Amino acid sequence: MSSPSTNSDATTAPKPELDAGCDVLTFRDETGCAITGLGQFNVLLRAVAASGHTLAKSLEHVQDPYLYALFGRLAGRRRQQASELARYVVEHGGQPEIDHALLAELNCIWLQLRTALFLGQSSVILDQVRENERQLMQLYDQALGTPHRPAGRQLLAEHRRALELSGALISDLRATYRPAI
Repeated sequence: MSSPSTNSDATTAPKPELDAGCDVLTFRDETGCAITGLGQFNVLLRAVAASGHTLAKSLEHVQDPYLYALFGRLAGRRRQQASELARYVVEHGGQPEIDHALLAELNCIWLQLRTALFLGQSSVILDQVRENERQLMQLYDQALGTPHRPAGRQLLAEHRRALELSGALISDLRATYRPAI
């Protein structure tokens, strides 16, 4: 008859805990990195997808060719980021949550209202885009403040840096913006 196993294995096994800001039960490995805590990635996925949708919808209201091109590039970048986040979630055993319709619709309604109130001034749209970039950076900062696997941290850091650059570009553009005639 074999003897019962000792309890030494129990001390090295991952222990579940509920991550702050995550909507799934998380197991941490010996380094403290989340193994299955993909909730923050799905929060970012929804926010980034909504931002991309809003940027794409803003093209309907932008008459300046430079802003049209810029917002088109930013919308494409957000679609790429959403795809990368979704791929990361799937690769780590999660289910991507891409249902962003309500948030995107609220953003579009707000953008349309502000545009109508200010008679299509592109500076108002720039302000809205700048605010969206700021909100996304806050979400990335929160996610980066939580332990994740190295690949997840790298993805988050790359996305955060891209947002920082686009946010600075929009802020600089907003400070010096003169509409094309």
